[in-house]
Amino acid sequence: MAKQFFDLESASYMFEKELLDYINKGDTTKAVEIFNEFAMRFTGLTKNRLRGFKNNLIGLTSLISYQLIEQGVPAHCAKNKNQTYIQMIEDADSEKETIKIGVKFIIDYIHIVISQKQNKEYSSHIKKAVDFMHCHLEDELSLDKVSQYVNLNRSYFSSQFKKEMGVTFNQYLISLKIEKSKFYLVHSDKYIIDIAVKLGFNSQSYFCAIFKKNTGLSPKQFRNSHY
Repeated sequence: MAKQFFDLESASYMFEKELLDYINKGDTTKAVEIFNEFAMRFTGLTKNRLRGFKNNLIGLTSLISYQLIEQGVPAHCAKNKNQTYIQMIEDADSEKETIKIGVKFIIDYIHIVISQKQNKEYSSHIKKAVDFMHCHLEDELSLDKVSQYVNLNRSYFSSQFKKEMGVTFNQYLISLKIEKSKFYLVHSDKYIIDIAVKLGFNSQSYFCAIFKKNTGLSPKQFRNSHY
């Protein structure tokens, strides 16, 4: 029993090390691949498999969040993400649902890493704005709210944002929401209307029109193409 526990602990350490490396590189495919392999082989170190697996994931999301802080991601953003995912993990009713949450936070954290690397090329105000948008994507975001957050005049912030980002504030916000909606369409069973509401779209029809304009597919077609 002691040897088995040691082997599992050793494998867990190697998995975490490899996963962090892929996350830092922004390699979503490899990161999700080794996570799924780990989930299949090591679903807990206790007799209660689900409780053990949840404990592993809670430790993992906390480890990744602190790694992000060390890389310059705002502490409040990383810690809020961590607390959100811990609550989701605790609320999960099955190993299958818990694995889905694990995949979700890995992809989410990779998006933050990629954004953080891109942000190094921007001014401090725009970097702060982009970080805020990523951290609060499912909240009510507007040009007024974000410009106030970075303490810049609305008009100046708008022109500076387009100058540095190459797109308008609203175009960038929509692109973030579309990417987030893709994740929900593929990795959750949420209804399309629920995804639309969660991401702040006025109606399902408006969300579907914007989604198709940006991807060439309707949300339903996009979801079906991944099954």
